[in-house]
Order: sequence, then structure tokens, then C-alpha cells
Amino acid sequence: MKVKDIYDFIDSFAPYSSQFSWDNSGLTAGSMTAGVTGAAVCLDATVAAAEFAEKNGCNTIIRHQPSIFRPVKAVGADSAVYAAIRRGLNTLSAHTNWDMADGGVNDTRARILDLSDVEKLYEEDKPMLRMGNVPERSPAEFAAFVSEKLSAAVKYTVGKTPVRKVAVGGGSCGDLADVAFLAGCDAFVTGEAKHNEMIRANELGITLVVAGHYETENPSMYVFLDLLRGRFPDEKFLFFDENPGKCAMCN
Repeated sequence: MKVKDIYDFIDSFAPYSSQFSWDNSGLTAGSMTAGVTGAAVCLDATVAAAEFAEKNGCNTIIRHQPSIFRPVKAVGADSAVYAAIRRGLNTLSAHTNWDMADGGVNDTRARILDLSDVEKLYEEDKPMLRMGNVPERSPAEFAAFVSEKLSAAVKYTVGKTPVRKVAVGGGSCGDLADVAFLAGCDAFVTGEAKHNEMIRANELGITLVVAGHYETENPSMYVFLDLLRGRFPDEKFLFFDENPGKCAMCN
């Protein structure tokens, strides 16, 4: 199996052409023609992930977050990029293309939160968000429900209406609360939101629940792992989780 084989498979269910223009999903180190001795699947680009891959005989890392997201002026010895390159690791990422993919980050979150009648909600003509219905709850009750389902400490704004229709968005989608509100949602669940975005949600009268970047995205990487193992049953795919036991669906 070559790195290109993995890339092509990912491209079949989370097309790289679908990623946002500002994203950097794909191969960020190594070679598409390299043979794969094993692959470590993880959420973030960290030194610990590179160490895990090396320790377990994997020469490839497959991440959600790109190891190089913005142009870098230097690669320090304490950086994840340096750690991967020094170990000769091939690094692939599937970021916004996996966020919006069928069965990806946001579909996984919608399933964990028991959304029914799930629909795609578009941003810049891309199906980035998901929205659906939940049994009616007060904003406080819904925030507590999210906290329990995602095993997360949450902060939230108190919307003006009971929560019946909910939208979910990728890790740092606080700026999309307006999109959810305009679509008729009573609540929006995301991983991160800036202070001004929380204020804006409060002004809009929407319940914005912020549940943590890791907690809202990591469960989907277990889905990602299962897809890879299903396609390449004779190859070694291992999961690296820096916070085992914290996320819903971890096994």
C-alpha cells in the first residue's frame, strides 16, 4: 500500500476539492509514492503523535488538523512538523473536507446529539453545517444535554426561545451562529467561539453552546479509522488519542 492509495480512498468519501480555499488538507510531508508500514490516525498535529507513530512502527500519520496550516517562517526542533520530518513520516490531513463529508465531523456530532430529520446547512455554497430537530428543552437543559453527550464542559448563551431546532458546526465555527439563526435554529453547537461571537449570539437570541474543539471533533476520527480499516483490512491503522476516555464514542 502506498500513501497515494490512502489519499485516493479519502478523496472518494471526503473529496479534497471540496475543502475551503483557505484550508491546507492533503499531503504536507513525505511522498505519495512511499510505501506505508502502518498509519497512526489522530485529531491534531502534535509531537506526541509523531512519537506514537515511530514507537508503533508507523511511517505515516493521518490527521484531521493539517500539520502546516499557514505559511511558516521557521521549523523549530520542538514543532510537530520537525518531529514528523525528522522521523521520516508521511503526513496526510483531511480537514474541512472531512468536516462537511457525509458521515464526517458534523454528521457524527448530529448523531451523538440525537438530531432527527437532519439537513445540510450551507456556507459559501458548501455543506459545512448540519441541522435537525431535538425534543424541546430550555437553553439550560439543552446545554446540560450537550455536556453529557460530548463529555464536555460547556459555556453557553441563553436564547430567547426553547430549543427545538439545532445546528452543529466544525471545531471553530462560532462565526456561523448567524447562519444557524437565519435558518430558523434555536441553538448552535460548536467547539470554539470568540468573546464577540458569544455576545453576537446573545444579541440574536440564539443559544450558542461551546463544547470544546477536541470534544466536538475527536469522535469523528473513530469513524474515520473504521473507514480506513474497512477499506484496507490487512494493513495496520492505529488510533492515537491524547485525551483517552474524554470523548463520546471512543472505544
